[in-house]
Amino acid sequence: MMSKKLTNNGLWESSRMMLPEHKLRIQEASQVLGKLALPELDEQEQEEIGRQLAAAVSGGTPVELVIYGEYGHRSLRGRIEKTDYLSGRVQLSGEWIRVRDILGVRE
Repeated sequence: MMSKKLTNNGLWESSRMMLPEHKLRIQEASQVLGKLALPELDEQEQEEIGRQLAAAVSGGTPVELVIYGEYGHRSLRGRIEKTDYLSGRVQLSGEWIRVRDILGVRE
């Protein structure tokens, strides 16, 4: 009979972590490949995006979202059809978008 430690990646299962050096190396490798890092928005920018999204939902007005992409940001225009607050997503023009990927909202 096999020991529990040897099944399902047992020895390494409890030691999963990422050192800052590893994270930095992954980011550097991504930049070499032409991938863009997800910009970190400050608290005020996040609140403003949240306010604009709430206004668009309540007013039913069309908006243009600037959305993060690994190889370039893109814009998507339409009305917000649904919101899923538990998973932090909104649906715009039939596409689910994570709120954390939204870099800007334009009317």
